[in-house]
Amino acid sequence: MKNEIDNDSESENEVVDYTIMSIKDIDRSEIPKLEIPLSVQQVISDIAQAQLFRARQDITSQLDDIMQSVQRAIHRYTFDENVNSGRKTSILEYKKRRANLLNKIADFADSAEIKKMTLVHILAWLEEWNGILSEMTAIDVDEHHHWIAQMEILPETFKAIESNVKIMSNISTSWYEEKKIQRQKAGKGALRTLEMYLTFSERELY
Repeated sequence: MKNEIDNDSESENEVVDYTIMSIKDIDRSEIPKLEIPLSVQQVISDIAQAQLFRARQDITSQLDDIMQSVQRAIHRYTFDENVNSGRKTSILEYKKRRANLLNKIADFADSAEIKKMTLVHILAWLEEWNGILSEMTAIDVDEHHHWIAQMEILPETFKAIESNVKIMSNISTSWYEEKKIQRQKAGKGALRTLEMYLTFSERELY
């Protein structure tokens, strides 16, 4: 029985050894390289060239747009309508306009710097108030809600004020119209008195 077990073990070992040797033989054998046909290589080359050509066209188009924008800016700030008529600008005039352009650019930069500093101050102010509001106590919160309630009443208050102003305006308009009518009546009465006086004077003369 023992001999049979030993024979089986030797047979299994031989199978394993044969499998390992077969794998090593496959690894040692040369794997043939995949050859790409010339037609496929040509198609791949054409595709690569087409992609390169399109990329160059895109870059050229973008550069043209940039140059046109720059040219328009130059014409806008350094030339006038006389350029379109064909008149050449003198060097002195060109230098003068270029200096004006540089001054405008400097003013714009200064304005941008001022705006930046203003925003910095506003940001610092907001940060300061953020710290203050974060340290509010319960009483401050109650007072805050009280003022919020007062602010909510403001629209109704403004409406009431507006209504009162309209009433006062109507009263003033009516009073003005009444005074105007009274003045007109007084003027007509004075005119009639004057006419009667003149008529009486003429009769006295005759």
